[in-house]
Amino acid sequence: MSKRPINNNFPLYFLLADFGQFLSNFFLVSISQPHDKFSVDAHVQVSSFLFKTKSADKHFKQIILDLERISKRKLMSRSILLIMKSEKKGVQGISFVSNDREELADKVKSLEVFKFHSEIDALRISLKKLSEISDSFNYVQIDFSKIHYACFRKGKFLELKSQDYRDSFTMSSKIDLEKVIKWLPFEMDLIDLENYIANKNLYPRVLPLTVRDSFVEQALIKEALQEIKNSIVMPTDERIQKVLFSGIVLNQIPVLEQIMMFIMDGLDLTGISYMYFDRQNIFKVLSSVCLFLDKGQQKKVFSQVMPHDFTTIRIRGAVVNNKIIGKVIINQGFKEKQELSLSGGNIYHLPLQGNLSLHFFLNPMCGIFRSQIQDKKDKQENIFEIEVIGGKKGVIFDTRVYPLSLLGGGEEKKQILNWNQAMNIYQKIQKI
Repeated sequence: MSKRPINNNFPLYFLLADFGQFLSNFFLVSISQPHDKFSVDAHVQVSSFLFKTKSADKHFKQIILDLERISKRKLMSRSILLIMKSEKKGVQGISFVSNDREELADKVKSLEVFKFHSEIDALRISLKKLSEISDSFNYVQIDFSKIHYACFRKGKFLELKSQDYRDSFTMSSKIDLEKVIKWLPFEMDLIDLENYIANKNLYPRVLPLTVRDSFVEQALIKEALQEIKNSIVMPTDERIQKVLFSGIVLNQIPVLEQIMMFIMDGLDLTGISYMYFDRQNIFKVLSSVCLFLDKGQQKKVFSQVMPHDFTTIRIRGAVVNNKIIGKVIINQGFKEKQELSLSGGNIYHLPLQGNLSLHFFLNPMCGIFRSQIQDKKDKQENIFEIEVIGGKKGVIFDTRVYPLSLLGGGEEKKQILNWNQAMNIYQKIQKI
């Protein structure tokens, strides 16, 4: 299908459906002038169990009616989806993702004529489109039971890996549940954790109902990421890396700072990272949308779907907990500059956005990249300057000692509490 520029008179509309293993998401999205603005006009999320029942076709039609009601746009007539170019009704493209296409089409007669992509195929298409407009990036998708990881360098697709992690929560797994407990900012009995995991394996779609359950869930994901991080290790080099995150787990956790914490703790990110988050879990079903757009329009759509939320800067080298390792002078382009003192073992989250010039004055054996701390023994201070872009949610300076080693006990729990407080997590949870 040839790429078509967006009509100036009215938006293009697309129906996107992701029939997941546990949850199914339906989106009606539009792209309009001016500025090629991408908008989710309607979103409906339901249990995928509905499509395994005898009433699957009825449930699908109800979902379409819900999308129509929310968006005030006609999408179906006489049980037929309207594929047409009209200002007031129909859609110009459809993207359906399912790993059980035959069973789904058999139960939902409205879907018999449509082509489906499997989850992996849909993800590959969207990643390929993204690689055409972005030189290098890492992609991590965290779902209820699997983690998908992809790496692109200079437009070259290096790998796409998938790994189950939910099964690793069972009692026979190699994951040490004592390690999971150490990630928690409160004390928890091992038997209580075992019971939580057993219930979660029986009812994986059930969301955490309390703040306590939310931290337990994230501790499990942290430890799962720790176990598999060697197979999805981020390439480390002398430049800024872009890391894109998607998946149903991101959609279920209300506070973005919580997501940021378990990703930093789980993957041991190094250097400087620009962090992009697809909170709606829509990335992998965007393939049909991209077919209608040129590369410039695709870039605008992806930037709106996965905004640059955080910039992380990790200080490495001879870092000692609670010892001063230096300072950074922050220049935002204003007359006055800011100074931040850095000590080991901490997280500093600052609401800095846009172009930043950071002038570091660190101990001689501390730096951001490995080359910055080589042959510095004879110097009294390691001085260097970098230019970065702050995310919508700001910049995080991470001076913790890696790999993170939590031994348990009061001091370690206090340290975890301090890290969470540095990200203002508790206050944000209370506002939900």
